[in-house]
Amino acid sequence: MERNAAIALLGVTLPGVELERTPKSDSCRHCLGSPFAHCQILSLNLDDALAVPEVVAPYPYEDLGGINKFGPILQDEVLLCEDHCSFIGEPIVVIAAESRLSVAQAKKAIKGTVQTLGIL
Repeated sequence: MERNAAIALLGVTLPGVELERTPKSDSCRHCLGSPFAHCQILSLNLDDALAVPEVVAPYPYEDLGGINKFGPILQDEVLLCEDHCSFIGEPIVVIAAESRLSVAQAKKAIKGTVQTLGIL
């Protein structure tokens, strides 16, 4: 699956990019969320997740083409964590795959290092 098709699968709209909005019905996407309520992301290694069969790609915020903000009036909220997380489950990586099993395996394969921060 090429990059634009994978971005369409994620449901992300990028200005100036025409995307086909009819992904395969068995395709799926899911987020790997933060395990902590307040932490700094020190490193992410997505190589093992890419090796999982049927995984299109794991996308951190850098791969969204600079469009990582959203909001109903002001675009001031992040779609994916950039350098720190503010709540448990806050999305860090979006995984696009062709099956739920592949998504689950890719989530387990992603390695990262975080540093917990004090209570807000």
